[in-house]
Amino acid sequence: MMVAKSKLSKRRSKIILRQKICPNCLTQLNEDAHFCCRCGQENRPRNQPLKHLFLEFLEVFFHFDTKFWRTTYLLFLKPGVITREYVEEKRARFVPPMRLYIFVSVVFFIILGYTGKTDKSATVPVFSSDSIQQDPMNLRIGTSLITMNKSDLKGNSGDQVSDEKIDSALKKDGITPESGVVYNLARGFTKLAYQKGSKKAFLKNLYSYFSISMYVLMPLFALVLSALYFRRRKNYYEYLIFSIHYHSLIFIILCLISLAIAITGTDYFYLVFLLFPFYLLFAMRNCYQQRWGKTIAKWILINVSYSLILFLTFLVLIMVSVYNL
Repeated sequence: MMVAKSKLSKRRSKIILRQKICPNCLTQLNEDAHFCCRCGQENRPRNQPLKHLFLEFLEVFFHFDTKFWRTTYLLFLKPGVITREYVEEKRARFVPPMRLYIFVSVVFFIILGYTGKTDKSATVPVFSSDSIQQDPMNLRIGTSLITMNKSDLKGNSGDQVSDEKIDSALKKDGITPESGVVYNLARGFTKLAYQKGSKKAFLKNLYSYFSISMYVLMPLFALVLSALYFRRRKNYYEYLIFSIHYHSLIFIILCLISLAIAITGTDYFYLVFLLFPFYLLFAMRNCYQQRWGKTIAKWILINVSYSLILFLTFLVLIMVSVYNL
């Protein structure tokens, strides 16, 4: 009996500690209300101990962690299902699409920054016979024809190829910093051909700009998708959700590839990208649930259209990456 009374008194003390008026919207609350019925704010007791903040952090972390792993599980093993369920308002179990994309893109940038710092060879501009692509190298940029020889760069300073020697060699062809875009592109292509470590620096630039270009590619992909499924009379928003999920998966794969390359030192992991078109086929089939014939026809059209968009995008990204070497 005494135990029951003590439990009841503890319960009452907890109820009394809860606030009777919502501090956010000033709505009258019941004594046992855990959330405001109007604005949804949690009804917390005042003067909470420090351990409550720690417990709240753990709750938020593991709650996100559970959602994240459930979301990535469906992304990998059940293509298109997560988009269909999200559009059908079954959203509480998953990380919101844009939050997922931002999270994996931030993780990608962190991994890219870490692998870039650990790549010591990228900071040592040393001449090597393995780094020569062609000797002499003829490069035409616009109306300018540039001829670069190994002897122009090697000089009398052993095997080291510095930026100053590249500038000096370019100056012989009349290419100076005043030449603007031509100078930066010529300098970048020369470094890419003759400086050891420039390849990884180039790939790092390409990765970075590619991730930024995703914010343009995702809406374009959704636009092509909406054109192919225009008879369904769905909002553009639903196709954008599909696009965000698809490109989020690409970023997750990029994270895994970056880690694998940093650990093993081999570039063969890029072959994984060959599987993406087939992933897209099953995602379209599972999400929009049309017959295989229609799905394959639309899959071919979107691959052709998006491949053209990607080709033009990569041309621009390659030029920008070389420009900033």
